Amino acid sequence: MIEFFDGTKQMLVPLFQRPYEWDVGSWQTLWDDIMEHYNRAEDDPPDASHFTGAIVTAPARSVPVGVSKYLVIDGQQRLTTLAILLCAIRNRMPTEHRQYRQISRLLLNEDYGDRPIQTASDATRPPGVGEPTGGPTALARFSVSCGHFGSS
Repeated sequence: MIEFFDGTKQMLVPLFQRPYEWDVGSWQTLWDDIMEHYNRAEDDPPDASHFTGAIVTAPARSVPVGVSKYLVIDGQQRLTTLAILLCAIRNRMPTEHRQYRQISRLLLNEDYGDRPIQTASDATRPPGVGEPTGGPTALARFSVSCGHFGSS
């Protein structure tokens, strides 16, 4: 999973993907799975991996500047939930904590300063295209899921 959040790639969710739909049952299943793996870590070798499901991506066309861009074809709900989980973990730490900065680097590509990474197509994109979709319901799910993981 770290390879999806290491700052060398930008994951783009195509407009044809469904909005974020996971709910408490899905979040709890993922959390239970993570905690089971964590609790078994004492018996597993330090480099033990864990299968979280397939993530299917395809290279996206972009200007060859900055990070490589990939369309998320399958696994968008899991990747989104893991990013929310990382945000919830990070937000429980003091901002001056070393791990806070490490997690922030996984979530934000800080190599490009405080400006968003842009491609030539971004400059000509009409307003609203490529922005988060799903309306208030999807936005509410983001907030609720962050609260769920923040209290777990």
